[in-house]
This record gives sequence, C-alpha cells and structure tokens, in this order.
Amino acid sequence: MTKINKVIDAFVKGEVLTSAQIRSRFRLQNPTATIAKIRNFGYDITGSEYMTRNGGRAKKYSLGRGYYSQPKTRRA
Repeated sequence: MTKINKVIDAFVKGEVLTSAQIRSRFRLQNPTATIAKIRNFGYDITGSEYMTRNGGRAKKYSLGRGYYSQPKTRRA
C-alpha cells in the first residue's frame, strides 16, 4: 500500500489530519502536493485554517460531505 493510499484510508475512516501530522505520520515531505493528488483522484478533501498555540496558522484536512465522485485510479 502506498503512502498516499494510507492517507486516503485515514480520511475515509473519518480522521482529520493537519499538515504536520501528514508529514510525520506518513513521512510525506509535501502535504499540500499529497492533498492535491488525492483531490485529483476525485476525493472531496476540505481544508480549514486554524490558529496554532503559538499564534501561527496551519491547515486541517478532512474528507468532505461529497466523499468522492468517480475517483480515478489510486496509483501514485
């Protein structure tokens, strides 16, 4: 199973992931590119900004209500 497939599976299970979590948990260097690829597969990934404890901004990603619409093949 590829790293991108593992991220997709986490979203399908209902998990909400931050960029930092995607980077560390799945060992992906560019979470934004990973989310873009997953969106290209047809999954409805939503991102929302939030303020971190130290006043910075970060994004949380989750699977949207639409779930997916005819995803393309899940190869990386």
